[in-house]
Amino acid sequence: MATAAAYQFEADWVAAGGRPVARAAVPAAVTPGVVTPDVATPRVAAFVPQPAGSRAQFVPSGPDQAEDTVHALLIDACFHVRERLLAVTPYFVPDVSLETAMRLAARRGVKIDLVLPVVSNHRLADFVRNRALRTLSAAGVRIHLLPHMNHAKAVVFDDSLAISGSVNLDSRSLLLNYESAVVFYGAREIDWLANWIEALIPKRSPSIPRPQSIARHR
Repeated sequence: MATAAAYQFEADWVAAGGRPVARAAVPAAVTPGVVTPDVATPRVAAFVPQPAGSRAQFVPSGPDQAEDTVHALLIDACFHVRERLLAVTPYFVPDVSLETAMRLAARRGVKIDLVLPVVSNHRLADFVRNRALRTLSAAGVRIHLLPHMNHAKAVVFDDSLAISGSVNLDSRSLLLNYESAVVFYGAREIDWLANWIEALIPKRSPSIPRPQSIARHR
């Protein structure tokens, strides 16, 4: 996974105008899944394929990808989740497709907890998030507002899948920005991340989004 991240970094570096780094050949004897540094160029790691039983995956997302990878993964997971969905993000401005997928999951009985800061460091994101929050709250999503800024980004689906990385749950991050995330499939990592998100939830009733006003659509 670290090797995949290093390769993606170099691809982004070259795309931004940087010079490619000479890459060494893969040694004849390597341990699968281990990043093996090259002796001649110690800052470059030789590519070693991940083992078939790997329980985590590096997933890049951005304009250089053939598809909106993380966005598609989130929507697909929303349609497959059965019991719980935990999410923490500093900014929540989903597009219609992701919002609809979350709303339908809540309608079919999935327990969804969404954790956000009551005030983030981007006022515009705070201003425009309320329409989506009202819609999801009406569908049964429980919204928890933290009294402090939290820049963590993670989503857990049941006990089968978890995603954490630089991706926010907003359209700009999911569809325009260069981002990356790690997808976890192992029970231990998923359980740890779920417990961490649950520990963030304030010990009080979920927040109710403010009603839409006549003066502005918020």
